[in-house]
Amino acid sequence: MIKKIVLLTALLALSGVAFCQKEVVFEKFTTWQQVLAKAKKTKKMIFVDCYATWCVPCKLMDSAVYANSAVGSWMNDAFINLKIQCDRKKSDAKSVKAAYPIAHKLVAENQVNAYPTLLFLTPEGKLVHKGVGYMEPTAFMQLAKDAQDPMKQTYAQLERYRRHQMNYPDMVHLTELLNTAEDTTACRTVVTDYLKNYEGRLTDRDFYTQENLMRLRHFSKYLLARYPAFQKVYQNPALADSAVHDRQFSDGLINLVAYNEQVAGPLASALKTGSAPDWSALGSIITKKFGHSYALKTISKAKTTWYQSQKDWENYSQAVIDRINAGEFKTALNVPNNISILNTFAWEVFLHSTDTLKLTTALAWTKLALENIRDGVKYPHDIHPGDVLDTQANIEYKMGQKEVALSDENRAYQLNAAILGTDDQQTKSIAANFRKMQAGLPTW
Repeated sequence: MIKKIVLLTALLALSGVAFCQKEVVFEKFTTWQQVLAKAKKTKKMIFVDCYATWCVPCKLMDSAVYANSAVGSWMNDAFINLKIQCDRKKSDAKSVKAAYPIAHKLVAENQVNAYPTLLFLTPEGKLVHKGVGYMEPTAFMQLAKDAQDPMKQTYAQLERYRRHQMNYPDMVHLTELLNTAEDTTACRTVVTDYLKNYEGRLTDRDFYTQENLMRLRHFSKYLLARYPAFQKVYQNPALADSAVHDRQFSDGLINLVAYNEQVAGPLASALKTGSAPDWSALGSIITKKFGHSYALKTISKAKTTWYQSQKDWENYSQAVIDRINAGEFKTALNVPNNISILNTFAWEVFLHSTDTLKLTTALAWTKLALENIRDGVKYPHDIHPGDVLDTQANIEYKMGQKEVALSDENRAYQLNAAILGTDDQQTKSIAANFRKMQAGLPTW
């Protein structure tokens, strides 16, 4: 009797644990018709996690999101949940192979290009909402709740747009939804319409605001020089710069548009065919359309990519120098990112060039960066004076200035150790280079 009571108590405890620890229940189907039949019967929407076996974020969704009891309770009540493997392996289980047709259908019809892709469909199987990539439990639950709200559903809103039932300001939110869904085709259509037919018609008072201009930069990859919105910035750069409190705003936006419109395509073709672009012809076109300074900036940027792909390191180093000399970064060293870029390019020249003039130029960049780096500012990649001094020391060493290099590399080590500690990988790397310098060995 006692044994039975103990056993019963244990079973009740186990069932209680299972009941409390509710997680998302993914159902098994072999045909899409079975899914639709159950959705119709239960009047529930359909949620599909499209995943791949090699996908790390997919596994994180399993352990951190779908195992969450709050997520499980909500999703099990509101949706029919499917988990569909979209890659294929010989070792796949029979149940996975049986669902191959479902996977093929979903990938083909819903632009599944990355994993995890999270699809929300009506009981009739029509896609209304979508998310891509790992999300924290709260963000995922918000995505799922938005999927049930017609005013927040990505594809319900896109349908409103296609029926001309959406005003232009509301299109901004639609582009955000499409970006979340990684639907680049639809996003391009909506953004192009917005930029071409709305932005340029705004009054100067509404156009030259920080919010509007930052939105314009956000959409820069869709912006064309012929659009009135671009012309407003191009013709009144000081007014735009003042509105966003950034003296480099207009210059950066014009440079992006010039590069995207005139250089990106020819460069992509050249990389594909292995034949160099006609740099002179490109430069002439850009000079005529945007001005000589933008020809220098965009062509030198493209040349760094081209010569790097060809492993032509001396021309690559020269292109890096031309890019810096064009003023894209050196003229605005109050911008933290530009300090990091200057240091990175100096290191690139050090690694790839043996030309004394090029190394001397790169050395000047490190000194310029050190003069402008400021305490209390967080720089990209957590760069600090020790990093820049390390670059400087290595260039000095390559140029034959061994004693100066050893002194600077020692200072770099002290700075790095003080900030990151002696066990930090970068600190250890500096120490290793110091020993190579002492021994007369190359550090490149």
